[in-house]
Amino acid sequence: AHWPLDGDAKDASGNGHDGVIQGAKWVDGTTGKAAEFDGGGSWMNGGRKPSLEVSPMSCMFWMRPEHDLDSKDPRFNIVYHAKGPMFAFNKNPAANEPIGPKNTIRCWIDTIGKVSKGTLFTKRNEWKAGVWYHLACTYDEKELILYEDGQETGRTKATGAIGPRSSEFRVAKPFAGAIDEVKLYDRALSSAEIGSVVAAVSTKDKLASAWGKIKSE
Repeated sequence: AHWPLDGDAKDASGNGHDGVIQGAKWVDGTTGKAAEFDGGGSWMNGGRKPSLEVSPMSCMFWMRPEHDLDSKDPRFNIVYHAKGPMFAFNKNPAANEPIGPKNTIRCWIDTIGKVSKGTLFTKRNEWKAGVWYHLACTYDEKELILYEDGQETGRTKATGAIGPRSSEFRVAKPFAGAIDEVKLYDRALSSAEIGSVVAAVSTKDKLASAWGKIKSE
């Protein structure tokens, strides 16, 4: 699935995973437009379909917080597929969840039967308002790998499938800021594929030219 978020939540992959945007505004993005969420009631519902419950998998997106993120912020979810076996990008997890270094963003998975839980935290611990950041993860049912701005920053062993889930694919529930170019794949992308996405975006005006080079699943 590929949600460019260029004024709507249509799936550009051709696989029919059109989403529904609730309450977001449209702003300039990394390429075209992006969806800006208020951290409250606005979010994107990507739908609940077996074809979105992929494992192995990769997920990537651009995010631009509306304020400097702080460890005192309430917990928020950026992109996730929850309830049951799951994966998520979130920040400031609950007290009963793995707590990482201060002010980091967590990427984690939970597999069928809780065979394995994989948790990684970003190396970055400073997130400035108005700055675009790229985050990605891959999972091949052997390892979970985290990428920040196209560079691998962590990996951990994890096994098992991220199987059926009892919720829809969600973006920004809640998250205050803009999100752009959300992609979900049914395979683990290579580091070269992920790196090429960020490398093709100029640091000056963030005009992406590499999205078409990676086939959406």
